[in-house]
Amino acid sequence: MGANAEGTLNVLLGCADAGVHRVIAISSADIYGVVHESELPITEQSDLRPVSPYAASKVAADFLALQAWLGRHQPVIRVRAFNHLGPGQTTKFVAPAIAERVARNELEGGDVIPVGNLSPRRDFTDVRDVVRAYRMLAERGTPGEAYNVCSGNPVAIRELAEQLVSLASHPMKLQVDPALERPVDVPVLCGDASKLRAAVGWAPEIPLAQTLADLLDDMRARVRPDR
Repeated sequence: MGANAEGTLNVLLGCADAGVHRVIAISSADIYGVVHESELPITEQSDLRPVSPYAASKVAADFLALQAWLGRHQPVIRVRAFNHLGPGQTTKFVAPAIAERVARNELEGGDVIPVGNLSPRRDFTDVRDVVRAYRMLAERGTPGEAYNVCSGNPVAIRELAEQLVSLASHPMKLQVDPALERPVDVPVLCGDASKLRAAVGWAPEIPLAQTLADLLDDMRARVRPDR
């Protein structure tokens, strides 16, 4: 957790010393915490209600970036990224973890995919679209401002898992494993990216079906025995 807060502070101070023209400080939608469906979609003005130490450390990082602008006029642009996924993503995240199990089953002949809680809905964006948003904000974003990067379309984890299973080379089934369930799971997150869209003209371009197909193809390559 220290890397999120203290690490952000060190980067900001280093950039100030080096005269870096612009800094993009990337936080997380987890800073918004538990949000009632009546409060959706989440805007940059929504309350910050972190429900985990990780989320609290991201709030600290976001506020350190704000302080750098208010206190030192350092040109920092704050980004609040919602869930993103795509080729190359670590299996610490749910979609690549499931994709890896599918790919290994294809190699080994298995047909069971262990999964955690499939009910949460998340706002997913292809990582390639997310990086494009970062670049556009670095070029044209307003220092001191915070921007949500999101699709605005919440998708259940179950839908991700079922789509990945449907792409498998032979039939597979999902099986809930309580050991994979998180102690705190926010039921739904859905962001509003209208501020980002108005500022730089960004909109997501890559559909979820393509993202998942590309993710699974990447995972197949990563689990090959010769890798």
